[in-house]
Amino acid sequence: MDAAERATEAVDLLVRTARGDIQPTRALVKPPLIPVPQAQFTARAPFKTILDRAHEMEASGEALTITIAAGFPYADVPCAGTSVLVTTDRDPAKAARLAGELASLAWSLREQMIVHNVPPPEAVAEAISWPDGPVILVDVGDNIGGGTPGDGTILLHELLRQDAQDATILIADPEAVNAAFDAGVNGTMKASVGGKVDQRHGPPVPIEGHVRLLADGRWIHEGPENAGVPVEMGRTAVVRVGGVNLVLTSVKSMPGDLQQLKLVGIDPTRQKIIVVKAAVRWRGGYGPIAKHSIDVDTPGLGSVDLARFDFKRVRRPIFPLDPDPDWRP
Repeated sequence: MDAAERATEAVDLLVRTARGDIQPTRALVKPPLIPVPQAQFTARAPFKTILDRAHEMEASGEALTITIAAGFPYADVPCAGTSVLVTTDRDPAKAARLAGELASLAWSLREQMIVHNVPPPEAVAEAISWPDGPVILVDVGDNIGGGTPGDGTILLHELLRQDAQDATILIADPEAVNAAFDAGVNGTMKASVGGKVDQRHGPPVPIEGHVRLLADGRWIHEGPENAGVPVEMGRTAVVRVGGVNLVLTSVKSMPGDLQQLKLVGIDPTRQKIIVVKAAVRWRGGYGPIAKHSIDVDTPGLGSVDLARFDFKRVRRPIFPLDPDPDWRP
């Protein structure tokens, strides 16, 4: 959301350094924390609490800049996990003290970093019964921004099984797109959709639907994130299956901008249910229009249950993979 502001800050610090106005000194502290993306949302605790304190340090002049990198928990590498990087002006000892304080604060909030999501059947039932939409179903297990395939079918299956109405879901499946183009607009399409990249995100779902629209899949972000940046989803089709608008794309595309649906003639504000394959990023575009959101415990490479993964290289002990490691900065 604030990439432009952070770029301006970085260039300003670079110019001040080149002119000799400041001499950056830095300290890095890595508490043994590996929170999942949902826990990293900076508009609420625990990471809002940590960022608020970091901003106080910057505003007071104690630090030139502070980076709290919550970390990517699905990378099986020794350096995975949370990092606190503090930059001061000619004072490495102060940088170390401030970094230690922020790392200790993060450590004290570790229990708040545990995430429990709603099972898919209950999540879809709740979305259907909610009095007003859009209700955002967050398909965390198939979080495209985290590297998942974008063809997870767990929520498509539940939407169809529970006869959801005015629901929209995107699935990346070039084979299914080809079948839709073969059927043509207003044609009937029969195909197995999704679940083709791996076995982690749900099996293919057989569907029979009405092809409502075919498109080239090109659109431009309206913002607030990445405003003006073009996107290529490849050939794209909208197929109506029961009460579900199934948007099939040739290339997976992260949610976060309403133009993704507007491109294919779907007004997001008029949908009862919208599935987003994300953890946090969806909030930039869909947050302002959402009447309710439900984080769903879908399986996959973006699962919030890290115990489902067989880590080999991550430094241990680390929370929450290990209960209460003994750590001090």
